[in-house]
Amino acid sequence: MLLPDYAGGSIVNLTSSIANHFGVFTSAQQLREKLPLTGIETVILLIADGLGAWQLEKHLADGDMPTLKGLLEDAEQRTLTSVFPSTTMAAITGMHMAATPAQTGWLGYTLWLEEVGAVIEMIGQVDMAAQSKLDQPDFLQSTQSIYGKLERRGVNAFSVAPAEYRGTWLNEWYWSGGMQYGYLTANTLPSVANQSLQSDGQKVIVMYWADYDTVCHKHGPSSNEASDEISALDHALARLLKRIPKNGRTALVITADHGQIDLNDKKIVYLEQQRDLMPCLLSPPAGDRICRTFRVKPGLLEEVRDMLEVTSHTMLTSEAWEAGLFGGAPAEDTFRQRVGDLIAMPRDGIQLGFTYPGKYPSRPHRGSHGALSVEEMRVPLIFTRF
Repeated sequence: MLLPDYAGGSIVNLTSSIANHFGVFTSAQQLREKLPLTGIETVILLIADGLGAWQLEKHLADGDMPTLKGLLEDAEQRTLTSVFPSTTMAAITGMHMAATPAQTGWLGYTLWLEEVGAVIEMIGQVDMAAQSKLDQPDFLQSTQSIYGKLERRGVNAFSVAPAEYRGTWLNEWYWSGGMQYGYLTANTLPSVANQSLQSDGQKVIVMYWADYDTVCHKHGPSSNEASDEISALDHALARLLKRIPKNGRTALVITADHGQIDLNDKKIVYLEQQRDLMPCLLSPPAGDRICRTFRVKPGLLEEVRDMLEVTSHTMLTSEAWEAGLFGGAPAEDTFRQRVGDLIAMPRDGIQLGFTYPGKYPSRPHRGSHGALSVEEMRVPLIFTRF
């Protein structure tokens, strides 16, 4: 296992360092090893969702990324950790806010929200039992993104991401104060980004490649399909490099929010079918399929833990808070309740599925993330200047 390094070696420290370079100070520490940003007026941050350091190493060795391999000859390369849980809603939110999950309250893909008394899928703010969106999700905005703060300092902030994100509640919160450019497909990212690249003044441009993570979930990070998708990213990178101004004042930073591990799609445990387990719970399981959280009825914690230990490593959430896995003490008392009483991280390629009433059965993945393995937690950091 690899623990998150919030003291200067995590993805939230990266965005804190970028913000600090432009005069914006955040609650997270800066990188322990500082980036050479002196004289830089434009920072391009390319986030490849799901691209763990081990996956990048494999793709480079397999010849999937010739453009990046050439770039690395003159680039600085190291690794960072993701956050815990190593899942997009915790990690990407933390990056945009330059804050830990303990500070943002975004502690997983699905969370128990005491404020509404339900398990909520955080990407769309959907009540999983009722299958309806929250009417008033603004209480989830407990922190402010770095982009509005940058704009107030006279630094332009741009997002280059899938067009369907625009107008969503989540994206409008993330990018309040910034400007959004949406691409129809990721292959057009370089062209869509061109206007922001050619704009005047100091700027931070965040480019988000979403599809690699999706492909790895369906086919697995070791699959040929994952190689196909990363090759597409490398080809787009080649076109992007032609458009980046070569003025000595531009930096390109490439990283990821988390990595992935391969799963056996035949080894799925459907929690709703566990007749001894479900009566012991106060609410449906939350979290992710390889990092589940459970709210347990009083007096039954050890009994539930024994059941889960058959397939999973378990941890009391109180122990996780005390160990600093979420990045400090919770900024609000309700944040503790969002991750319940017990955490289960399955072993040996097993995944813990759960099907909510009225939905199709939970489909197995061949790749996933959310827990503390090195594969999920270690992400690349590549820095070069032009």
